[in-house]
Amino acid sequence: MNSNVVLPGGGSTVYLEMDYKNNFPFVMGVYVNNPTSVVQKQLFQFNNSEEWNKIYINMTDYISEEGSAIDFKLFFGAIKVGADTTEDVKIFIDNIKLVHVDE
Repeated sequence: MNSNVVLPGGGSTVYLEMDYKNNFPFVMGVYVNNPTSVVQKQLFQFNNSEEWNKIYINMTDYISEEGSAIDFKLFFGAIKVGADTTEDVKIFIDNIKLVHVDE
């Protein structure tokens, strides 16, 4: 995702919906843009899955606890370290939707 998004806090419902399949673990999180800093916050780890999966991640509590946030930026990442023998890392992500209800 290339742009920052403004998300409602204060307990308003926020979900990330997406499809994925992967042969290597990866993570999803947000960069929290505060008035004086940017904080990287990992929210979810995806384990290996050979089949396509649809997932709904409830981000409500994570977003609401960042009361001073100006906006957010989603990120996905993976790190290959140490004795990992995965030669051909494949991570497929599709149909990303960020859904929120202003309450």
